[in-house]
Order: sequence, then structure tokens, then C-alpha cells
Amino acid sequence: MPRAAPRTRELRLHLSRRGRTFLTELRARREAALQSALEQMPVTWRTTPMEGLEAF
Repeated sequence: MPRAAPRTRELRLHLSRRGRTFLTELRARREAALQSALEQMPVTWRTTPMEGLEAF
């Protein structure tokens, strides 16, 4: 039986200036939230991020 082709697709977006600004700001907010969470973790948790994030 032949293997099915993977169901992947590419999507290309052409964003407006407003859209690019929105995504840039969204990324900055997410990075700040992650940085804040990491700063609140004990150092030992930060050395193993997955364990730390799961425990946090």
C-alpha cells in the first residue's frame, strides 16, 4: 500500500504596515511575559527550561 503524502501547506502572508506593527508588538509582549516568568523561577529551574516551565 503506498504511503500517503504529508498534508502540509505553505501560506504566504503579505501584511499591511498595521499588521506588521501588531505582530511586532505581540511578539514583544509575549517575550516580556516569558522573561518575567523566567525571572521568577529559581535558577535551578531555569537551567532546565522544560522542567521549570512544567513545574511553574
